[in-house]
Amino acid sequence: MNQACILKWGWKLHLNLNELWSNVLRGKCWKQGDIFERCKPTDSTLWKTIVRLVPYLNNYCFWVIKDGRTVSACHQAWIAPGVVLADMNLDIPMNLN
Repeated sequence: MNQACILKWGWKLHLNLNELWSNVLRGKCWKQGDIFERCKPTDSTLWKTIVRLVPYLNNYCFWVIKDGRTVSACHQAWIAPGVVLADMNLDIPMNLN
């Protein structure tokens, strides 16, 4: 499959556009957590290819934080590749503003 086209579809899935094809893929393949986290052996070839190409997509993406409501800073590897705050044993006070 054409990787550029698959990456474009992966980007559209990431944007949560309300399109029929993306709603079908999300409904079939995404159960919980990060939409691109994993794929099952029974998933379609298209979905497996999208999941396999996500690291390429992430290389060219960046966050716009704004108010922080749509960013999961604890569950994304934004510090360094593979480093996730949720996996660290940190004691962060809950009363921080």
